[in-house]
Amino acid sequence: DGKITEFGTSGKLYNSNLVMYDRNTGSQWSQALGIAITGEMTGHTLKRIPFDVARWSDWKSLYPDTLVLSTDTGFFRAYGVDPYGDYYIDSRIIFPVENNDDRLFLKEKILGFENGIYKAYKLSDIEEKKVINDNIGDKKIVLVSLYPEMARAFNRVIDDKVFDFEYSDGKIMDVQTKSIWNFEGESVEGQLKGEKLQREVYDPGFWCEWVAFHPDTLLYLEKN
Repeated sequence: DGKITEFGTSGKLYNSNLVMYDRNTGSQWSQALGIAITGEMTGHTLKRIPFDVARWSDWKSLYPDTLVLSTDTGFFRAYGVDPYGDYYIDSRIIFPVENNDDRLFLKEKILGFENGIYKAYKLSDIEEKKVINDNIGDKKIVLVSLYPEMARAFNRVIDDKVFDFEYSDGKIMDVQTKSIWNFEGESVEGQLKGEKLQREVYDPGFWCEWVAFHPDTLLYLEKN
């Protein structure tokens, strides 16, 4: 509503997922939903934006002039220590979730999308294939992964024309014009040079968390 706020960690979880609070009103927000769930802001929705989960070495190779958040915050914290240990890979779910689904390992890393329907993709599938063309409802998307743990999604429609993409000889190429595209979704060579695909928002996380919020989710299964 035109007011800038800051968010903090409430220490609470909803479906084993972070609950934030805003410092203007103290309302609590579900990270997974981007919606205020208690307080005077209940029902308000945050605008979601694309972002990357990446290894520092890969990010630095892509953006060598990146600024890094300092750990000199004035607070004593063990910023270099992960308190969760092997929780990312074992089968435990310490905190309850509202729905369980055994189609995937509970801690499988997925990318979750919403467009009238919910649909999830295994990160490992995207890493293996490098490029996946698919649809989320009526939206045509392409998923790209050129670095471990890091994937991006783009709308593959340009001027009302749907394009298909492939990974060949270390390059991303569209099938229709054979133009070359980079990881930013921009064509750098060929007929479509200068064109740029629109990035799409997705939710990265564990399968157990995604399916807890979205029990009717579809699951992308690569057909061999």
